[in-house]
Amino acid sequence: MNLSKEQELLVADYSHITYNRDYLSLRNIRRHSYTNTFDHSVRVAYLAGKMAEYIHADVDSTIKAALLHDFCLTNYNEENDHPGWYLFYHPVEAAENAEAFDLTKQERRAILSHMFPMAMVPTSKIGWMITLSDKIVAVYEKTYGVKKIKDRSVYFLHRLAFR
Repeated sequence: MNLSKEQELLVADYSHITYNRDYLSLRNIRRHSYTNTFDHSVRVAYLAGKMAEYIHADVDSTIKAALLHDFCLTNYNEENDHPGWYLFYHPVEAAENAEAFDLTKQERRAILSHMFPMAMVPTSKIGWMITLSDKIVAVYEKTYGVKKIKDRSVYFLHRLAFR
């Protein structure tokens, strides 16, 4: 599962984040069976950025927070010493790690709330766009290798988010 040309351009445009040594290590953490956390975060940022353009929200802030929404360096696929479940602790760890990129309060809150409804309710357009984009991308990624899924809803998600 590869990034599109447009998504690769986003990686280059946000190189101050995406070329960071710790951020690059997200490529080594498998996500949703068919991808890794780095590529997942880029796909979420790309889709959230498109949503932000459409509703005339802050595109740069949306993409920045979306790139950092899963900046958790703990590999949940392996045994680790974190108490509790990944879905609850990773937004907090991601927000802490993302502080190195001078987050605004709104960007931090968007990262912390991206696991809604299992986390706090998003309180901004940025938070809602990241939350929705994360769910759409996760469904697409998780079903990517399932040969039986050929219906129009998955095709629509693919066309919406990745072309």
